[in-house]
Amino acid sequence: CFQCSRSDVIYAMDNFKQKKIANKKQRRLIVMAAVFFLFLCLTEIVFFSALKVEEYYQDKFFPGIYIGQIKADGKTQKEVYKLLEQFKEELSAKGLTYIYPSAEADESSTNRSADKIVNIMPQIYAVADPDLSYEIITVNLDSTLEQAFALGRHKNLKNILNVWQERYDLWQNTKTVFLDYKINQEELLNILKDNLKKLEIPPQDAQFLVDQKTNISIKPKKFGFAFNYQQALNDSETKLKKLNLEPTAIQSVQSAPQIIRADLIKLKPQAESLIAGNEAIKLKTSTQQFEIK
Repeated sequence: CFQCSRSDVIYAMDNFKQKKIANKKQRRLIVMAAVFFLFLCLTEIVFFSALKVEEYYQDKFFPGIYIGQIKADGKTQKEVYKLLEQFKEELSAKGLTYIYPSAEADESSTNRSADKIVNIMPQIYAVADPDLSYEIITVNLDSTLEQAFALGRHKNLKNILNVWQERYDLWQNTKTVFLDYKINQEELLNILKDNLKKLEIPPQDAQFLVDQKTNISIKPKKFGFAFNYQQALNDSETKLKKLNLEPTAIQSVQSAPQIIRADLIKLKPQAESLIAGNEAIKLKTSTQQFEIK
């Protein structure tokens, strides 16, 4: 009986172990099935969400896209193009405006009682001969729109991961597309100079002055001032590509004379000899050579 009971116990224990192992396998299968089902659900959610995003933004700009100052995200191509056309019309009507504030003018000048404003139109019309008309500024709205609309889009499935990464980056950090334009810089600078050259004051070199008794004195140098045309052009282009037509301030720059008092002090003995006789004075500066006879 003892032996029989012991064998029954061993059998019962083995049976219990087998059932326990079977239960573990069953639970494992249930967990794996649940995880797989959850994965399928999440995949389906992501897939249909992606389809919805593609459908919603099929003709709309993705979030985070700007064209200059225009916020394009969520707008259709037609809506954004209309805004670009409005900017082009405003540019054609107003042109680029440059302003030199009268407050910066030299106190000795009497012909600058008001701010000097120069308007440069995108197209210069020749009244006498229309064939001589030419454009200084041209803008390409189609190219600008195309560049902006291409952000966050893909042409094949190989780039789909990169595209979604780009969309995420657009959502986190905005992306600005600048206006596609061309500008005739040389002609624009010439127009600016033609309008402002009368306001410039050339520098005056130091000079010898001789009185009636042939005494020599030195008239000191005088600084002049001119305009920083290139900087004004650069600033206006920075605004233009951002669709900003606010006036651009033109800064003045100091222009230095080539001959200063120290140069003439060294030559004063020669100048005195020149007055007394026929000796020639030779003067060299960093850029030029002068000869006084």
